[in-house]
Amino acid sequence: MERGKDLAKAANLIRGGKLVAIPTETVYGLAADGTNVDAVAGIFSAKKRPFFDPLILHFYDINDALPYVHSVPDIWYLLTKTFSPGPVTYVLPRSDKVPDLVTSGLDTVGVRFPRHPLTRELLAMLDVPLAAPSANRFGYISPTKPEHIEGQFTNEIDYILDGGVCDLGVESTILDLTTDRVKVLRKGSLSIESLSSIIGYIPEMAAVSSSRPSAPGNIDVHYAPSKPLYVVDFQTLELPENAALLAFGNNADHLLPAKRIQLSEKACTKEAATNFFAALHTLDADDNVDLIYCETFPDLELGPALNDRLTRAGREV
Repeated sequence: MERGKDLAKAANLIRGGKLVAIPTETVYGLAADGTNVDAVAGIFSAKKRPFFDPLILHFYDINDALPYVHSVPDIWYLLTKTFSPGPVTYVLPRSDKVPDLVTSGLDTVGVRFPRHPLTRELLAMLDVPLAAPSANRFGYISPTKPEHIEGQFTNEIDYILDGGVCDLGVESTILDLTTDRVKVLRKGSLSIESLSSIIGYIPEMAAVSSSRPSAPGNIDVHYAPSKPLYVVDFQTLELPENAALLAFGNNADHLLPAKRIQLSEKACTKEAATNFFAALHTLDADDNVDLIYCETFPDLELGPALNDRLTRAGREV
């Protein structure tokens, strides 16, 4: 699997209906021409993703996105002016330009404007949006650096556009803009506090079906390592052999000398989010680790997004 920073090569592959892994500020995406049904089908096939789980379309700016949506609410312009390009996906009524396969047959589409400079350059070179879910096998840990992709795929991806390590490490926040008040379809790298400060109220979580999701990342079991990940209370935990801990601040100090990865020494949820998926990849590849333990995170900033990932990836004991 070839990897590099050749934007012209990546653009030509996309135009030819091929798959290219792209960097974003959140996680790496597996991208294809979002108007090419065969290329989009290739994403589902490579990821082994069920066809009922919709994809997100990535654009350079609003002007590029407008032909693919209709009935755009005024709040969208305020939100994009404030948060885009950035880690936010907006669910809007779709136009006929969006293939049914992208939206899994829904009458809405997820629209995102990624912030990573390499991917923005790539989008500026193309005259089509990029359909791009995370560049991992369906249900497995999301990739935050190129090595995570190389470990999961062989010949399914034609090129990895190498943008280094992702800044944020947790997927975009998905907002439903099809109702009078903004609702959250998936917690992510934009905190609810930041969103509330702009819209003037605390948005409620939208009801999402795991078997017929209206946005990606809402399947009950998702983001999971191959080894058991248990969500526990460290104060009552009795460590078995070959267990590892995801530490946050000093919450695991009393459990020395267990193997651990520190997500944030200063107990910062933003820093923990950046390191979370990478830590899971490291422990999942460690032959001396059989079990992974993590506590829930504080319910502030990116803590809710991390707890959402834990709920879907982990198990309670």
